[in-house]
Amino acid sequence: MVSFLFRLLFFLILVVGTINVPRLLLPAYWGNEGHAVKMPYVESHEHINTLFIGSSRTQFHIDPLLFDSVTGKTKSFNLGYSSTRGEESMFFLEGLLAQKDFLKNIDYIFLEVRPLFYDEQLYKNLRGKYQLNRDRLLFLQSYFQPINEFATKDLSKAYVESLLGIGMLREEWIQLLFPSVRLNKSIAFFERRGFANRKKAIESDQINSNLVAAGVDFTDNLDNRRVFALNCYEADTETISTSDSFYVARLNALYGDLSKEGVTLYFIPTLRFENTNLPSLFKKLHQGDLYVETSNPSRYPDFYNPEFSGDAAHLNLQGARQYSILLAELFLSINGPL
Repeated sequence: MVSFLFRLLFFLILVVGTINVPRLLLPAYWGNEGHAVKMPYVESHEHINTLFIGSSRTQFHIDPLLFDSVTGKTKSFNLGYSSTRGEESMFFLEGLLAQKDFLKNIDYIFLEVRPLFYDEQLYKNLRGKYQLNRDRLLFLQSYFQPINEFATKDLSKAYVESLLGIGMLREEWIQLLFPSVRLNKSIAFFERRGFANRKKAIESDQINSNLVAAGVDFTDNLDNRRVFALNCYEADTETISTSDSFYVARLNALYGDLSKEGVTLYFIPTLRFENTNLPSLFKKLHQGDLYVETSNPSRYPDFYNPEFSGDAAHLNLQGARQYSILLAELFLSINGPL
């Protein structure tokens, strides 16, 4: 009996260790390949004082070198990465806030604000689980509860699975033991301080012709996005949904916490947004008024022009250059030249 109990205790210690050791040693952002690859570079370059955080619409749209050449006062890095969701970016930034030593060199952060949405496949996968803790679970459930009961159930299941390492354990140990597997993919990210291109096609401005040659027409979808965004800006709604009120409160809390650390947070609306009335949401955000119009088709029609598009969701290199310059000029409008 005693022997059995010792074996059982040893087995339990082994299981708990197998699940928890990687979590004690890996950074909180380990489950996002782009963050895992880019952050060591940022952390080892103390001269970087400005960060851009978001999805592929940050990764492909903001050229730090061009931005810095206009501002004359920033040394920036693009931490954007494909398929990074709005809440994922927000949680990532909250994680950086917890690293007080990291923020000592950072003066400005730009956060791409995206609509939050439910994807029934998401919480079955690593990217939907790796960031979950109790606080984030409660936030997401509060957000989705008024609009989608299935999301709250899936989140609870994903949270339990994350605690047990289901669907995560193998990837955690691979990342811990073989970090070079990801780092070998990093060289393209650092050519222009994190600014990347969509399968190398955006960089050469060939993506439009490639899509046409393949018989793909993205212009209908692009026009739908333009009309949706235009209607949102013209509606000039002063109210937001109950769900978005939770989102706004958390973003504004993040803004306040970063301010206490001497970091100015700028919110930028994702380009070509869908599903959510972002202009109304931005009116409730601190610093939201500075960049809220950047996705307005009536103010900046080029950002919805097929000529400057890589596809329905993204700009090509020419469009990215215009967007980077615009962000820099708006930045200077309140911060002034060097």
